[in-house]
Amino acid sequence: MRRKQWLAAACALLFAVLALGLTAVAASQPLDLEKECTLTVNPCSLDMPQGKEVAEALQNAGLVVDLYQVAQAEKEPGVDSYGFSPLEPFAALEIKADMKAGDWARLAQQAAKTVREANPALTPQTAKAGEAASVTPGLYLLVARGQEPQEYWDTVTEKLEEENGAGEEEKLVTRVKAGEKLYRFLPELVAVPSKEAVNGEINTANPGEWIYDLVVNLKPEEEQQFGQVEIIKRLLTYDTQRPATFVFRVKAELDGKVVFDEVVSLVFTGPGEKHTLVDHLPAGATVTVEEVYSGSSYTLVSASPGSAVVDAEEAAQFTFVNDYDAGEPKGGSITNNFTFNGDSWEWKQLEDNATE
Repeated sequence: MRRKQWLAAACALLFAVLALGLTAVAASQPLDLEKECTLTVNPCSLDMPQGKEVAEALQNAGLVVDLYQVAQAEKEPGVDSYGFSPLEPFAALEIKADMKAGDWARLAQQAAKTVREANPALTPQTAKAGEAASVTPGLYLLVARGQEPQEYWDTVTEKLEEENGAGEEEKLVTRVKAGEKLYRFLPELVAVPSKEAVNGEINTANPGEWIYDLVVNLKPEEEQQFGQVEIIKRLLTYDTQRPATFVFRVKAELDGKVVFDEVVSLVFTGPGEKHTLVDHLPAGATVTVEEVYSGSSYTLVSASPGSAVVDAEEAAQFTFVNDYDAGEPKGGSITNNFTFNGDSWEWKQLEDNATE
């Protein structure tokens, strides 16, 4: 289970805006439930921060949206409105009049749980993000996912608002990897046909024409992914007089900014190979590893590695090979007393950062 606190603004689900009341006043054109409808689901709103870049990244990742019809629309007698008749296997869902945003959120979670636990699996209508899908009037659960069929469900934990009581609540979300970012989506409910928003809310009681070609925007939650760097150190021969300490500077830059700059050390008491992992490096960052100290009697005999791009799936490897130099010692003995503070070198007791 993944733990994440969702901000209230980020949790204002699409259906909280699109929630339909079950009564309405007459519109200039009466409701026609025989009319062909379309539903277009965009990856996100272009008005959100970096909306264009996020939308392009998700579309390039092949974002698709599964449309599960939860209920069909049924004309209300004597009024220009419609109600819902739940379909199997969603028959247990209670769709009431005057439902609030929180009610629709809970209903979407119930529908999502039904979809995830269905056996045999339900077959949805699948549409590419940004492309219109033909649908019949009704209530639909939108489940965003990647094109690949691997597991895409996840669980997050949301802290409840004070008015809803203390504690936490688990919610189902879906995850989509796009480039070096991970995006999570809450399952959302949307009804077709719809009405124009009035004061930020869409309701069948709103004035104006019915909208049969509906366009909605998903609300992804973006999360930076992280990767690792593995430093492999081989010591060919060893001076038995004292432990051999090797110090490495690991520096990572992302979007022109230094996001990581630290040193690690490996201590040898004999020839052989040691490894150390440096983690929590932002995926997509360019990382360089430099051997900045190799002891007073050891020489780097391999080419010093250059740079690599951090990947969230696989650790970037840097290998250094040293050998004992039987000539004159290069400098005094400073074993276990050497570190770099980002600007200059300082003496400090070092630990062996080896992982094996």
